[in-house]
Amino acid sequence: MKKIAIISAGLVLALAACSSSSSSSESAATAAAKCENPVTIGINEPFSGPFGFYGQFVANSVQLEADAINAAGGLLGCQIKVSTRDNGLDPAKVVGNTTELIGDASVNMVMGPSFTAFYDAVSAQYEEAKKLNCQIAVNGTDSLKDKAYAFRINASSKLTSEALVKYLASAGIKTLGAIYQNNGESLTFDKELAAAGAANGIKWVGSQYVDPTATSHAAQIAKLKSADAIFIDPQSGVAALTADAAKKAGYKGLLVGNNGLQGFTYVEGAGDAANGSVFASNNLGSYTAIPTDQQPKKYAEHTAGIVAKFGVTTGPKSGVKMINGTQQAADCVVEWAAAVNAAKSFDATAVAEAWRNLTLSQDEVPSAVGGGVNFAGGNESWNKPEQMFIYKWVHNTDGSWVVEQIQGPTA
Repeated sequence: MKKIAIISAGLVLALAACSSSSSSSESAATAAAKCENPVTIGINEPFSGPFGFYGQFVANSVQLEADAINAAGGLLGCQIKVSTRDNGLDPAKVVGNTTELIGDASVNMVMGPSFTAFYDAVSAQYEEAKKLNCQIAVNGTDSLKDKAYAFRINASSKLTSEALVKYLASAGIKTLGAIYQNNGESLTFDKELAAAGAANGIKWVGSQYVDPTATSHAAQIAKLKSADAIFIDPQSGVAALTADAAKKAGYKGLLVGNNGLQGFTYVEGAGDAANGSVFASNNLGSYTAIPTDQQPKKYAEHTAGIVAKFGVTTGPKSGVKMINGTQQAADCVVEWAAAVNAAKSFDATAVAEAWRNLTLSQDEVPSAVGGGVNFAGGNESWNKPEQMFIYKWVHNTDGSWVVEQIQGPTA
């Protein structure tokens, strides 16, 4: 089993195109000749408030990859510019920013907004405008279904739930419940966790819902105290309150979740109550003991670049460290650029078609997710739960925190 020193947060970005878009039949040279303005990558994420770091991490990773492309001569001869929009996790700002970016003819592709509810609220706008968009923190299984211009790097809730439940079954868990906010996403979790449990011999004992403004989840823990494991909210702040209530109630079972538990904000909020929490996630290999030269090439390259240029953030209470960037956000730039080059065009339809047919190795994408295969249009048939990673938070006796890899392709 590998130990990991801690981990990056989520992300998103957006892209913009040359003012004179070229058709799919144009050559790279012709497109370059018409490129009078920079290609703009637009990012619609929170840059203020408690999760303001999230947008900045996305922007850092996007900027790093954009700089590399620019230094090599640009994309079809165009220099890439990064432009950010702060939504502050305000629904009105999320929609307003999206409308602005979609309405800008110079914007070729948009990243964000992150999180399922926000994305679902604006996804139809992207399709109607034929605007390319890349998502890295939208877990809804059907959120991208049949979307022609949407791509994502992260796995859906269905895939992560299946991976997590398979691990729980192997660990001897017999009963599973859940505590999370009562919204459309939680109803999906109910169905997916119950189905995964039934397929793996784990009894689903139901869910308890919490108000996002509540300051205690003691009542919900009391109703599920007999469950062997409890799945907790993907939002780290809500999850932290559940973990705190579980510790105070003397809960002896296992707290589990998806990659919402990977960031330092969960440990910052939960404190020692986070100890032992298990979650399914993407590859966090840069925090393991695996030597850099044995990590996927682009993954190690991007991680080192972020640390060198933007440094790390340390949780003031927990001491947990995470790089000031996110490999998955960088994936959007790398994959989009590869699709533009393959299409020899910035035309959205041509690029989307090329993107859906990309073949990139694990060493060619920053996150090394799925060997470089994207989740175009909600297609996840290529991926399997066994390709996901399972991690556990461990609070060492010296006060330090590590993430222990307990299952995964390189475990």
